[in-house]
Amino acid sequence: MKHIHKLIHHYLVPSEHNNFRARGLHLDMLLFFLMIGVTINTIGYVWPGKLLGYATDITIEKLLSRTNEERTRNGLSPLQYNDRLARAACNKGQDMFTYNYWAHYRPTDGTAPWHFY
Repeated sequence: MKHIHKLIHHYLVPSEHNNFRARGLHLDMLLFFLMIGVTINTIGYVWPGKLLGYATDITIEKLLSRTNEERTRNGLSPLQYNDRLARAACNKGQDMFTYNYWAHYRPTDGTAPWHFY
């Protein structure tokens, strides 16, 4: 246990033994942490099914049904399908695809999300 404490102290706490620079904050360690983050992020894209929001078999009907199942479990009333909202969502999605962004507001000119409604 003492060895682990000493190791953690070396990497996280500035002291005479690490030239008053916590080893975990040295450039090589920061690059190491960056590479780990990039690797983990890349794995999410390489392994389909592990990425948030990735589904190949989802339909509008299935999404509505599963959402309503969860709402019912939580004592909430079910949602109803709305053509106008569906068209607005489709238009917003197409806009994000066309202008290559993932945000509520379009970065190029600040177009608001409700513009599509």
